[in-house]
Amino acid sequence: MQNWIKTLVVGSCVLTMLLHVIPDGKFVKYVRFYAGLIFVLLAMRPVIQLLSGDTFEELLQFALLREDSAELATAVEGMREMKDTQIIEACQKELASQLEDLACVCGADAAEVAVRFSDSPEGIVDAVFISISISDGTTEQYRHTASAIREKAETLYGIDPKAVRISDEGGAWL
Repeated sequence: MQNWIKTLVVGSCVLTMLLHVIPDGKFVKYVRFYAGLIFVLLAMRPVIQLLSGDTFEELLQFALLREDSAELATAVEGMREMKDTQIIEACQKELASQLEDLACVCGADAAEVAVRFSDSPEGIVDAVFISISISDGTTEQYRHTASAIREKAETLYGIDPKAVRISDEGGAWL
């Protein structure tokens, strides 16, 4: 209680000094208004404490912490989305690299692989679309190689053979 009275006395002294320091003009009414608001808050402090059971500082800190918590949640969500995007890109690169190796093992002399994931929630295996271009061979060799690639992709990665599109060096789909 004594601290509250001291705060009121010091606040009124500071307000009086401030009003004497500021030259007469249009700013005096604004200083009086805001200083009066602060003085009213200082005077109401014990009443606020009685009604809420908490101190005014604690209420203010909780409000600030709630705001900080909301900002943190927004930042975490943004980081999660960025992380998910980076993981998907890395997974696509790695799968493309492994499928290039698979195409070479299956008999393709050279292969270009493009991997794309759909936005479906089914999971990576069900959401993969692969385009493979192979070169250097006859039509029968292309078909045999395409069949082997689809079979191995299904066996090793669980990729639906319909999701694997293979073309020869002329661009014809096999």
